[in-house]
Amino acid sequence: MVAGFAIGIGSGSRSDVRRGREVVCRAGGVGKFKFPRSPDDEVEAARLRLTDQFSREEKHEKEFDGYKLRDLLLEKYGRCYDIQLKATPWFNGKSLITVNIMWKYFEQQSFPLEEEDYLCHLEAISQYLKKWNSVEYFIKYVRETREKPRVGKALAVPIDVSPEMLRDFEKEVED
Repeated sequence: MVAGFAIGIGSGSRSDVRRGREVVCRAGGVGKFKFPRSPDDEVEAARLRLTDQFSREEKHEKEFDGYKLRDLLLEKYGRCYDIQLKATPWFNGKSLITVNIMWKYFEQQSFPLEEEDYLCHLEAISQYLKKWNSVEYFIKYVRETREKPRVGKALAVPIDVSPEMLRDFEKEVED
């Protein structure tokens, strides 16, 4: 073994030589894989990873709609919670937009919306998230947070938007 490690698996083995940037995998004597050797190859590999990540994010943004938003809430909380958008005054005359996941949910008898109205409402929320380029951030926040809505306490997801987008949102809300 050369400055690395080897693990025996049946008759095959795996060795990793970090200094030479080469990995040789053999299972029954088949297969040889190498890491990129030159800095240009490493840059190209990083570029491909980022391109793949951005294309997945664009795919999420294009496919994200009211149904996907409802499915996200069901997956995380097991209930179809109501969602509200709120612009809150912040400091220095600025405002902050939050997506509030409310404590009321569709499955409650007292929920004020019918299914079609609820899905239309979620569709409108998803369109705002797309407009603000915040779909990936919102999905990640919801999936990773340990918080959940409680009676009288919404889960607030802060959204970073430009002042122009904030003004547009406030004008649309006033109308």
